[in-house]
Amino acid sequence: VDHADRFGGIGWAIDTAAPDRVVPLEVVVDGTVVAQLLADRPRPDLAQGARIGSARHGFAWRFAQPLPAGRTWLVAVRRAGGGASLPGTPLLLDAASTAPARFDIALAGLAEGSDAVRFLAQLIEKTASARRR
Repeated sequence: VDHADRFGGIGWAIDTAAPDRVVPLEVVVDGTVVAQLLADRPRPDLAQGARIGSARHGFAWRFAQPLPAGRTWLVAVRRAGGGASLPGTPLLLDAASTAPARFDIALAGLAEGSDAVRFLAQLIEKTASARRR
């Protein structure tokens, strides 16, 4: 999961045994499945360098209603049907944020394939670099 907040999230998933297979996922909030989705969106950043499968492993979700502010939420993204959680989840979301701007910019990049894709790739790299430190 590259980014998640009370508005939704984005990331990527791959079945390493079958790298071109689409991975079905579900989003779980505090133990309840709230969304089902497929990791089938283009991710140009995955196509560069490592050449991971078809590079169509991205996913994004938007909560029907933003998670209410004023508390934290335990969010997991896992393989559909109660499978294993993706690395980095479950995670605690601080629901204090009220501005969806960062999520919307990242989501637009997945949908449009424009400058926002480069922005998202840079955001992912910065996040990954910070986690490695």
